[in-house]
Amino acid sequence: RLRETVFFWARVYAEFSSLQIILHDDLHPELIYDVVDLRALQEKSKSRAAFASLRMRAITRAHQRYDHAFSLLERTHSPSARERLRKRNPEVRRILLARDRLTRTHLKHSWKSFREGFRMQPGLREYVIRGIQDIDPYLPEMESIFEALKVPPSLVRIALVESSFNLDAVSRVGATGVWQFMPDSG
Repeated sequence: RLRETVFFWARVYAEFSSLQIILHDDLHPELIYDVVDLRALQEKSKSRAAFASLRMRAITRAHQRYDHAFSLLERTHSPSARERLRKRNPEVRRILLARDRLTRTHLKHSWKSFREGFRMQPGLREYVIRGIQDIDPYLPEMESIFEALKVPPSLVRIALVESSFNLDAVSRVGATGVWQFMPDSG
């Protein structure tokens, strides 16, 4: 399971841009139901404000469609009724295709738990690329400081994962800076 989680986050950091919203399961991130691709929408938009509005509408609609599909699956108990839903509803079809890839032990989860675990994650590729460019001049000195402190120099790269080396990064829970330290952790 760790392998699948690492692979998911590697794809978030390296494959998907911030204009691609990955619809996935929180407990099983390898379950990618869909990707909302906003790149064409951005190109067609006449302004940033127009794009922001259209982006929010597209994301909200996708969330509503999947919430409805999960709701249908929660209320559908017979395999034949589920099969009819699969044929009529593209979101149900994608959910069932993704779930079919899980092992038997995961299938014990209820549809309600899958619905509650539904998440949307934007890609982070361009942030990581910018972070690599930003950290490059500092990397040799940071690595030598880590070596002098007998800390593995490869840990310097955690700053790329935590914040894309953004000096002003602040997380939803209050972690700040490139290392994303919490106020209580120093």
